[in-house]
Amino acid sequence: MIRHLLVLPFALCLTACLGSKTTTLPIKLTWPAVMFQCQDAPSAKNVDDQTGLALYINGLHLAYQDCKTRLRNIEGTVNK
Repeated sequence: MIRHLLVLPFALCLTACLGSKTTTLPIKLTWPAVMFQCQDAPSAKNVDDQTGLALYINGLHLAYQDCKTRLRNIEGTVNK
């Protein structure tokens, strides 16, 4: 009879371990809208000569770099 009662503490430990279930809640991250507002691309209306074309291409590159930098900042925050 006593031998059968020795199993009881072991069974209680197993029951306690099986009953403890940890749950994790998802984290919702929000960013300010300004982080998604990239620099506007330049207008092609002023492209009359090679200088205007060069300035237009440079403006496109700057707008691209601005958006790329903003997205990398957000990506760095998410992947941490």
